[in-house]
Amino acid sequence: MTSEVVHVLMGDPVLSDARLARFDELGHRLGQHLVLGVLQPSVPAHTRVVALVRACMREPFGLAGLAGTLRLMGASPETAKSVEQLAEEWQALSFHPAADWDGLRDLLTVVAPPDLPRLVNRATQGRLPPGEGPTGGTAWHALLHLTTLNAPPSGLPPALAFLLLLVHSPAVRSELGQERHRRLETRARAWARHSALADEYDRQADEYRSESAGQPPGALPPSVVVQLVPDTLDPDRYHLTCWMQTAPDHWSPYRLTETVAARAELEQAVSRMLADAEEKALGHLPDVTVEFVLPWELLNSPVERWGAGTVVPGSAPDAPVPSHPVVVRSLDRMRARHTHRRWHTRWQQLSSGEGHVLWSSSDGRGAVERLTDALVDDPDLVACVLSRPPGAYDGDGYAEVRAALWHGLPIVVWDRLDCQRPGFRAAAEELLSGGRLAELPQRLGRLRRDGRLDRHVVVLWDDPTQQPDSGGALGTPWSTW
Repeated sequence: MTSEVVHVLMGDPVLSDARLARFDELGHRLGQHLVLGVLQPSVPAHTRVVALVRACMREPFGLAGLAGTLRLMGASPETAKSVEQLAEEWQALSFHPAADWDGLRDLLTVVAPPDLPRLVNRATQGRLPPGEGPTGGTAWHALLHLTTLNAPPSGLPPALAFLLLLVHSPAVRSELGQERHRRLETRARAWARHSALADEYDRQADEYRSESAGQPPGALPPSVVVQLVPDTLDPDRYHLTCWMQTAPDHWSPYRLTETVAARAELEQAVSRMLADAEEKALGHLPDVTVEFVLPWELLNSPVERWGAGTVVPGSAPDAPVPSHPVVVRSLDRMRARHTHRRWHTRWQQLSSGEGHVLWSSSDGRGAVERLTDALVDDPDLVACVLSRPPGAYDGDGYAEVRAALWHGLPIVVWDRLDCQRPGFRAAAEELLSGGRLAELPQRLGRLRRDGRLDRHVVVLWDDPTQQPDSGGALGTPWSTW
């Protein structure tokens, strides 16, 4: 590794100017305490550069510091990029000495799947800051970069999660061929065993296989996803993120905007986000679904009013007609990873065109117990209509929706005001029995536009294969339910 870094530095024309005097200045900038005699002009330039690189490599992140300082010294972008890549490789080998790096390098330096940014984003669970990512365009560069990132509170470290995603990527399988793909899978499993993470590796592998089996055929409809995460320290503050999904053949949402707002300002903040999305793409795409990923306390909020619709002339100011289908999703379930197997299983049932609907008891007494028993006994249930809207944490509606999500139901429907309200049951029946449940978002938008479904009917439509962000550095801790 030392010789490779030295070769790159010696080949830079700017740093080589003036008999490599800039390397001496570079050593002082980095704060490296080199032997005084090494810096003397009589010492060959190559020896001075070797001493500088070795001094950097004695520090945990010394090569990374060298790469960053090169830009300040006027080195070419190619030199800085090459040293950055070598620094990541050196750190990766230092952090995981037991990994078969030679075998992985041989396999992954030729792999550059078109959805590489999406795989990196998912491996980090959306935690990479905007603009930060691998310095190269291959799976090898991405793996090296991810080894330097910390592991989440639960799940696999980003580098191992990335290897597992590569194993389950059809594009990577096609690029590698059967034999080389088998070798990649063998090395990924060996990494998991050495890290004492074999059980979690197998669990996530089952989850990815379920995703592939449950992916409905046809093009993915475009969508905008708005996620609201309570602040860890201030429960009155929320971190908002907006994504846009436009790729028709794979789930790869890209981040549009981020902001922070107090609870009283959420409607205005969301309206601004959606106005920005409307300007960038919403107005040019048909059948866009707007999805709100919400924590428990906001699940019954009137989000369809928050900039997702337009006011019809002559109607009341608080009665917007959504211009796009609006659905809600559960942030807490996304983070409760131990519930995902049940969620994926029922989603496969829904995607296959089978499954049926559970109507919770309307009298309220014992409704939660009966609903829970039905969910345990009937694996074909994929949707539920609540008997109460989710409100206070100690209410029946909250307990019902919690049970429905815990047991993996991807569809939950309720009335925001009162599930016993006249007309709600008929509206819910028309919504849920008007065709395949897998086409529910499109039917929801059509019924809303036709005026046959009022704004108080809430639809939770939660696809486990399309999660924009399973966690977040600024959000709440991972839920244990």
